[in-house]
Amino acid sequence: MHDFNQLTIKAENLRRSGANIRECDEICDAVGSQSSARQRRRLGQALGAGNTTASYETLASV
Repeated sequence: MHDFNQLTIKAENLRRSGANIRECDEICDAVGSQSSARQRRRLGQALGAGNTTASYETLASV
């Protein structure tokens, strides 16, 4: 019976770890998407600027 309790606790810990990893992945994906959106916005602004020098500087920061 004691071994069964330890296995149950271990299984629950693994389940929680998996849930935490999935949550972290979702957060990283969301942050990455926001970062990508900012980069696309800067790129669009640089391409729409018409000033080649400013555009290259902005593109370098993307």
